Amino acid sequence: MSSAWVIVGGYALAMVIFAIWARRDLGRGDESYYLAGRSLTGPILLVTMAATNFSAFTVYGSSGASYRIGLSFLPIMAFGTGFMAVSMYILGRKIRSRSVQHGAMTAPEMVMGQTGSRSAQLTMASVLVLATIPYLALQPRAAGIVFSALFGGPDWIGAVLVTLLVVAYTLTGGLKAVVRTDAVQGAIALGLLWLGLAMVVNDAGGISSAMDAISSSENTEGLLGREGNYTLLIWVSTMILWLFADPMFPQLYQRLCAAESDAAIGRMATLYPAVAWLAFLPPILIGTIGHLSYPDLDRVGSDNILPTMIMDVGGEWLGGLVLVAGLAALMSTMDSQLLATGSHRW
Repeated sequence: MSSAWVIVGGYALAMVIFAIWARRDLGRGDESYYLAGRSLTGPILLVTMAATNFSAFTVYGSSGASYRIGLSFLPIMAFGTGFMAVSMYILGRKIRSRSVQHGAMTAPEMVMGQTGSRSAQLTMASVLVLATIPYLALQPRAAGIVFSALFGGPDWIGAVLVTLLVVAYTLTGGLKAVVRTDAVQGAIALGLLWLGLAMVVNDAGGISSAMDAISSSENTEGLLGREGNYTLLIWVSTMILWLFADPMFPQLYQRLCAAESDAAIGRMATLYPAVAWLAFLPPILIGTIGHLSYPDLDRVGSDNILPTMIMDVGGEWLGGLVLVAGLAALMSTMDSQLLATGSHRW
Protein backbone atom coordinates (compact mmCIF):
# COMPACT_ATOMS: atom_id res chain seq x y z
CA MET A 1 0.00 0.00 0.00
CA SER A 2 2.27 2.74 -1.27
CA SER A 3 -0.24 5.52 -0.62
CA ALA A 4 -0.58 4.54 3.04
CA TRP A 5 3.22 4.49 3.37
CA VAL A 6 3.38 8.02 1.96
CA ILE A 7 0.79 9.27 4.44
CA VAL A 8 2.31 7.56 7.47
CA GLY A 9 5.87 8.49 6.49
CA GLY A 10 4.86 12.10 5.93
CA TYR A 11 3.13 12.20 9.28
CA ALA A 12 6.17 10.79 11.11
CA LEU A 13 8.47 13.30 9.42
CA ALA A 14 6.10 16.17 10.22
CA MET A 15 5.96 15.13 13.88
CA VAL A 16 9.77 15.07 14.12
CA ILE A 17 10.02 18.56 12.65
CA PHE A 18 7.21 19.86 14.83
CA ALA A 19 8.77 18.33 17.97
CA ILE A 20 12.08 20.05 17.23
CA TRP A 21 10.24 23.36 16.92
CA ALA A 22 8.15 22.69 20.03
CA ARG A 23 11.19 22.51 22.33
CA ARG A 24 12.52 25.91 21.27
CA ASP A 25 11.88 27.65 24.61
CA LEU A 26 12.70 24.73 26.92
CA GLY A 27 14.26 25.92 30.18
CA ARG A 28 16.99 24.24 32.19
CA GLY A 29 15.19 23.42 35.44
CA ASP A 30 13.26 20.26 36.31
CA GLU A 31 9.97 22.16 36.49
CA SER A 32 10.48 23.52 33.00
CA TYR A 33 11.21 20.04 31.61
CA TYR A 34 8.62 18.01 33.50
CA LEU A 35 5.91 20.62 34.17
CA ALA A 36 6.41 23.16 31.38
CA GLY A 37 7.13 25.78 34.05
CA ARG A 38 3.61 25.32 35.48
CA SER A 39 2.29 27.41 32.61
CA LEU A 40 -0.58 25.38 31.08
CA THR A 41 -3.60 27.62 30.47
CA GLY A 42 -7.21 26.45 30.13
CA PRO A 43 -7.37 25.71 26.37
CA ILE A 44 -4.03 23.92 26.10
CA LEU A 45 -4.69 22.08 29.37
CA LEU A 46 -8.00 20.83 27.95
CA VAL A 47 -6.41 19.65 24.71
CA THR A 48 -3.49 17.88 26.34
CA MET A 49 -5.66 16.23 29.03
CA ALA A 50 -8.01 14.89 26.37
CA ALA A 51 -5.28 13.80 23.95
CA THR A 52 -3.41 12.08 26.78
CA ASN A 53 -6.44 10.21 28.07
CA PHE A 54 -7.82 9.14 24.67
CA SER A 55 -5.51 6.37 23.48
CA ALA A 56 -5.51 3.62 20.86
CA PHE A 57 -8.48 2.11 22.68
CA THR A 58 -10.59 5.17 21.78
CA VAL A 59 -10.03 4.54 18.08
CA TYR A 60 -9.82 0.75 17.79
CA GLY A 61 -10.96 -0.74 21.11
CA SER A 62 -14.19 1.24 21.45
CA SER A 63 -15.24 0.52 17.87
CA GLY A 64 -14.62 -3.19 18.44
CA ALA A 65 -16.54 -3.10 21.73
CA SER A 66 -19.50 -1.34 20.12
CA TYR A 67 -19.52 -3.95 17.35
CA ARG A 68 -19.96 -6.62 20.04
CA ILE A 69 -22.11 -4.69 22.54
CA GLY A 70 -23.83 -1.97 20.54
CA LEU A 71 -24.67 1.67 21.19
CA SER A 72 -24.99 1.14 24.95
CA PHE A 73 -21.20 1.34 24.99
CA LEU A 74 -21.43 5.03 24.02
CA PRO A 75 -22.88 6.47 27.24
CA ILE A 76 -20.76 4.24 29.48
CA MET A 77 -17.62 5.58 27.78
CA ALA A 78 -18.55 9.13 26.77
CA PHE A 79 -20.52 10.05 29.88
CA GLY A 80 -18.23 8.05 32.14
CA THR A 81 -15.11 9.68 30.77
CA GLY A 82 -16.72 13.11 30.85
CA PHE A 83 -17.81 12.52 34.46
CA MET A 84 -14.13 12.48 35.39
CA ALA A 85 -14.22 16.27 35.01
CA VAL A 86 -15.90 16.46 38.42
CA SER A 87 -12.92 14.95 40.23
CA MET A 88 -10.48 16.79 37.96
CA TYR A 89 -12.01 20.04 39.20
CA ILE A 90 -12.42 19.14 42.86
CA LEU A 91 -9.11 17.30 43.26
CA GLY A 92 -7.20 19.20 40.59
CA ARG A 93 -7.11 22.51 42.46
CA LYS A 94 -5.84 20.80 45.61
CA ILE A 95 -3.28 18.88 43.60
CA ARG A 96 -1.96 22.05 41.97
CA SER A 97 -1.83 23.91 45.30
CA ARG A 98 0.00 21.13 47.14
CA SER A 99 2.34 20.63 44.21
CA VAL A 100 3.41 24.28 44.35
CA GLN A 101 3.63 24.20 48.15
CA HIS A 102 5.99 21.21 48.24
CA GLY A 103 7.75 21.78 44.91
CA ALA A 104 6.39 18.37 43.90
CA MET A 105 6.08 17.12 40.33
CA THR A 106 4.46 13.75 41.06
CA ALA A 107 1.98 12.24 43.52
CA PRO A 108 4.70 10.35 45.46
CA GLU A 109 6.67 13.58 45.97
CA MET A 110 3.51 15.24 47.23
CA VAL A 111 2.96 12.37 49.67
CA MET A 112 6.53 12.86 50.87
CA GLY A 113 5.90 16.58 51.35
CA GLN A 114 2.67 15.99 53.26
CA THR A 115 3.81 13.10 55.47
CA GLY A 116 7.59 13.38 55.57
CA SER A 117 7.73 9.63 54.93
CA ARG A 118 10.33 8.50 52.41
CA SER A 119 8.96 4.96 52.61
CA ALA A 120 5.48 6.18 51.63
CA GLN A 121 6.96 8.03 48.66
CA LEU A 122 8.89 4.99 47.41
CA THR A 123 5.91 2.68 47.90
CA MET A 124 3.55 4.91 45.97
CA ALA A 125 6.10 5.53 43.20
CA SER A 126 6.65 1.78 42.81
CA VAL A 127 2.93 1.08 42.58
CA LEU A 128 2.33 3.82 40.01
CA VAL A 129 5.26 2.81 37.82
CA LEU A 130 4.34 -0.88 37.89
CA ALA A 131 0.70 -0.05 37.09
CA THR A 132 1.63 2.28 34.23
CA ILE A 133 4.11 0.03 32.41
CA PRO A 134 1.51 -2.44 31.04
CA TYR A 135 -0.70 0.45 29.87
CA LEU A 136 2.35 2.09 28.32
CA ALA A 137 3.28 -1.14 26.54
CA LEU A 138 -0.20 -1.40 24.98
CA GLN A 139 0.38 1.70 22.84
CA PRO A 140 3.28 0.40 20.70
CA ARG A 141 1.56 -2.98 20.66
CA ALA A 142 -1.48 -1.35 19.07
CA ALA A 143 0.75 0.46 16.59
CA GLY A 144 2.36 -2.84 15.64
CA ILE A 145 -0.99 -4.52 15.02
CA VAL A 146 -2.22 -1.70 12.79
CA PHE A 147 1.05 -1.52 10.84
CA SER A 148 0.91 -5.26 10.26
CA ALA A 149 -2.71 -5.13 9.11
CA LEU A 150 -2.02 -2.37 6.58
CA PHE A 151 1.47 -3.18 5.38
CA GLY A 152 2.07 -6.82 6.29
CA GLY A 153 5.12 -8.08 8.12
CA PRO A 154 5.69 -8.66 11.84
CA ASP A 155 4.04 -6.50 14.49
CA TRP A 156 7.31 -5.57 16.17
CA ILE A 157 8.48 -3.38 13.28
CA GLY A 158 5.65 -0.87 13.71
CA ALA A 159 5.98 -1.04 17.49
CA VAL A 160 9.70 -0.26 17.36
CA LEU A 161 9.33 2.58 14.86
CA VAL A 162 6.61 4.32 16.89
CA THR A 163 8.52 3.83 20.13
CA LEU A 164 11.70 5.37 18.69
CA LEU A 165 9.79 8.38 17.38
CA VAL A 166 7.97 9.01 20.66
CA VAL A 167 11.09 8.53 22.79
CA ALA A 168 13.04 10.92 20.57
CA TYR A 169 10.76 13.93 20.90
CA THR A 170 9.78 13.23 24.51
CA LEU A 171 13.34 13.05 25.79
CA THR A 172 14.49 16.12 23.90
CA GLY A 173 11.56 18.43 24.58
CA GLY A 174 9.97 17.45 27.89
CA LEU A 175 6.39 18.40 28.69
CA LYS A 176 6.40 21.47 26.43
CA ALA A 177 7.12 19.33 23.38
CA VAL A 178 4.66 16.67 24.53
CA VAL A 179 1.85 19.20 25.12
CA ARG A 180 2.37 20.90 21.78
CA THR A 181 2.47 17.63 19.87
CA ASP A 182 -0.62 16.53 21.84
CA ALA A 183 -2.48 19.54 20.47
CA VAL A 184 -1.61 18.62 16.89
CA GLN A 185 -2.19 14.89 17.35
CA GLY A 186 -5.51 15.43 19.11
CA ALA A 187 -6.79 17.68 16.34
CA ILE A 188 -5.66 15.20 13.67
CA ALA A 189 -7.25 12.21 15.40
CA LEU A 190 -10.56 13.96 16.07
CA GLY A 191 -10.83 15.45 12.59
CA LEU A 192 -10.07 12.18 10.81
CA LEU A 193 -12.47 10.19 12.99
CA TRP A 194 -15.34 12.52 12.13
CA LEU A 195 -14.38 12.44 8.45
CA GLY A 196 -14.42 8.66 8.56
CA LEU A 197 -17.81 8.63 10.29
CA ALA A 198 -19.30 10.95 7.69
CA MET A 199 -18.15 8.68 4.87
CA VAL A 200 -19.36 5.48 6.55
CA VAL A 201 -22.78 6.98 7.36
CA ASN A 202 -23.12 8.32 3.81
CA ASP A 203 -22.26 4.90 2.38
CA ALA A 204 -24.95 3.33 4.61
CA GLY A 205 -27.57 5.72 3.23
CA GLY A 206 -27.70 8.04 6.23
CA ILE A 207 -27.84 7.52 9.97
CA SER A 208 -31.62 6.88 10.03
CA SER A 209 -31.36 4.28 7.31
CA ALA A 210 -28.49 2.53 9.07
CA MET A 211 -30.29 2.44 12.43
CA ASP A 212 -33.50 1.21 10.78
CA ALA A 213 -31.59 -1.62 9.11
CA ILE A 214 -30.01 -2.63 12.43
CA SER A 215 -33.29 -2.50 14.37
CA SER A 216 -35.20 -4.49 11.74
CA SER A 217 -33.03 -7.59 12.12
CA GLU A 218 -33.43 -10.03 15.01
CA ASN A 219 -29.68 -10.58 15.00
CA THR A 220 -28.79 -6.92 15.49
CA GLU A 221 -31.76 -5.20 17.14
CA GLY A 222 -30.19 -5.76 20.55
CA LEU A 223 -27.31 -3.47 19.53
CA LEU A 224 -29.57 -0.43 20.01
CA GLY A 225 -30.44 -1.14 23.65
CA ARG A 226 -28.59 -1.74 26.89
CA GLU A 227 -30.53 -4.76 28.14
CA GLY A 228 -28.14 -7.47 29.27
CA ASN A 229 -25.11 -5.18 29.01
CA TYR A 230 -25.09 -2.44 31.65
CA THR A 231 -27.12 -2.80 34.82
CA LEU A 232 -27.44 0.02 37.33
CA LEU A 233 -24.77 -1.61 39.50
CA ILE A 234 -22.29 -1.73 36.61
CA TRP A 235 -23.05 1.89 35.75
CA VAL A 236 -22.55 3.17 39.28
CA SER A 237 -19.43 1.13 40.02
CA THR A 238 -17.83 2.19 36.73
CA MET A 239 -18.57 5.87 37.38
CA ILE A 240 -17.08 5.65 40.89
CA LEU A 241 -13.99 3.85 39.63
CA TRP A 242 -13.24 6.43 36.95
CA LEU A 243 -14.13 9.34 39.20
CA PHE A 244 -11.40 8.49 41.70
CA ALA A 245 -8.91 6.42 39.70
CA ASP A 246 -8.33 8.39 36.50
CA PRO A 247 -7.02 11.63 38.05
CA MET A 248 -4.36 9.46 39.71
CA PHE A 249 -3.00 8.32 36.36
CA PRO A 250 0.55 9.75 36.49
CA GLN A 251 0.22 11.42 33.07
CA LEU A 252 -3.04 13.19 34.05
CA TYR A 253 -1.85 14.05 37.55
CA GLN A 254 1.27 15.64 36.06
CA ARG A 255 -0.83 17.99 33.95
CA LEU A 256 -2.86 19.12 36.94
CA CYS A 257 0.43 19.99 38.65
CA ALA A 258 1.45 21.92 35.53
CA ALA A 259 -1.72 24.05 35.36
CA GLU A 260 -1.17 27.80 35.48
CA SER A 261 -4.02 28.45 37.93
CA ASP A 262 -7.20 27.10 39.48
CA ALA A 263 -9.13 29.00 36.80
CA ALA A 264 -7.30 27.03 34.10
CA ILE A 265 -8.34 23.77 35.74
CA GLY A 266 -11.93 25.03 35.97
CA ARG A 267 -12.08 25.91 32.27
CA MET A 268 -10.61 22.55 31.34
CA ALA A 269 -13.07 20.64 33.52
CA THR A 270 -16.05 22.57 32.12
CA LEU A 271 -15.34 21.62 28.51
CA TYR A 272 -13.86 18.16 29.03
CA PRO A 273 -17.21 16.26 28.91
CA ALA A 274 -18.01 17.73 25.48
CA VAL A 275 -14.64 16.58 24.14
CA ALA A 276 -15.28 13.09 25.51
CA TRP A 277 -18.50 12.81 23.47
CA LEU A 278 -16.80 14.16 20.36
CA ALA A 279 -14.03 11.57 20.70
CA PHE A 280 -16.12 8.47 21.37
CA LEU A 281 -19.14 9.07 19.13
CA PRO A 282 -17.46 8.38 15.73
CA PRO A 283 -15.70 5.07 16.50
CA ILE A 284 -18.68 3.67 18.44
CA LEU A 285 -21.16 4.53 15.69
CA ILE A 286 -18.82 3.08 13.05
CA GLY A 287 -18.43 -0.12 15.07
CA THR A 288 -22.19 -0.57 15.41
CA ILE A 289 -22.89 0.20 11.73
CA GLY A 290 -20.16 -2.29 10.83
CA HIS A 291 -22.64 -5.13 11.44
CA LEU A 292 -24.41 -4.20 8.21
CA SER A 293 -21.36 -5.06 6.13
CA TYR A 294 -19.59 -7.60 8.37
CA PRO A 295 -22.16 -9.47 10.48
CA ASP A 296 -20.08 -12.37 11.82
CA LEU A 297 -16.69 -11.08 12.95
CA ASP A 298 -14.89 -12.68 15.90
CA ARG A 299 -13.28 -10.63 18.67
CA VAL A 300 -10.02 -10.06 16.79
CA GLY A 301 -11.83 -9.13 13.60
CA SER A 302 -14.20 -6.77 15.40
CA ASP A 303 -11.29 -4.76 16.80
CA ASN A 304 -10.31 -3.99 13.20
CA ILE A 305 -13.83 -2.95 12.17
CA LEU A 306 -13.08 0.79 12.09
CA PRO A 307 -10.14 0.72 9.63
CA THR A 308 -11.89 -2.02 7.64
CA MET A 309 -15.08 0.02 7.21
CA ILE A 310 -13.28 3.22 6.35
CA MET A 311 -10.97 1.54 3.83
CA ASP A 312 -14.02 -0.02 2.19
CA VAL A 313 -15.61 3.39 1.58
CA GLY A 314 -12.49 5.52 1.21
CA GLY A 315 -9.81 3.30 -0.30
CA GLU A 316 -6.10 3.21 0.47
CA TRP A 317 -5.63 6.93 1.00
CA LEU A 318 -8.35 7.25 3.58
CA GLY A 319 -7.18 4.00 5.14
CA GLY A 320 -3.76 5.55 5.56
CA LEU A 321 -5.33 8.62 7.13
CA VAL A 322 -7.22 6.44 9.60
CA LEU A 323 -3.94 4.79 10.53
CA VAL A 324 -2.59 8.27 11.24
CA ALA A 325 -5.62 8.99 13.46
CA GLY A 326 -4.89 5.87 15.47
CA LEU A 327 -1.20 6.66 15.65
CA ALA A 328 -1.92 10.20 16.77
CA ALA A 329 -4.17 8.93 19.56
CA LEU A 330 -1.76 6.32 20.87
CA MET A 331 1.32 8.51 20.54
CA SER A 332 -0.32 11.34 22.48
CA THR A 333 -0.92 8.87 25.31
CA MET A 334 2.40 7.06 25.07
CA ASP A 335 4.58 10.18 25.22
CA SER A 336 2.74 11.41 28.30
CA GLN A 337 3.02 8.07 30.07
CA LEU A 338 6.72 7.90 29.24
CA LEU A 339 7.41 11.37 30.58
CA ALA A 340 5.30 10.91 33.70
CA THR A 341 6.88 7.55 34.52
CA GLY A 342 10.35 9.00 34.09
CA SER A 343 9.63 12.02 36.29
CA HIS A 344 9.67 10.09 39.56
CA ARG A 345 12.68 11.13 41.61
CA TRP A 346 13.86 8.17 43.65
